[in-house]
Amino acid sequence: MRSHLRTIVVLAVALALVALFLYNVNLWGVLSAIRRARPEWLALSLTMTFVSLAVRSLRWKFLLEPLGAT
Repeated sequence: MRSHLRTIVVLAVALALVALFLYNVNLWGVLSAIRRARPEWLALSLTMTFVSLAVRSLRWKFLLEPLGAT
């Protein structure tokens, strides 16, 4: 039961922080800026994000290799 309570508290705090951070954000302005963006740059940034995550995971696999199977 204690772990369920902790999960609920953590989720509540996370939602409160997201609400606090987005309180004064003009979401329609953000969406319109994304719509005006050039699609090739958006695709490149998305691709580079995934490549970065793959490289970082390989790096951690290499760093943790002396500890055993990951």
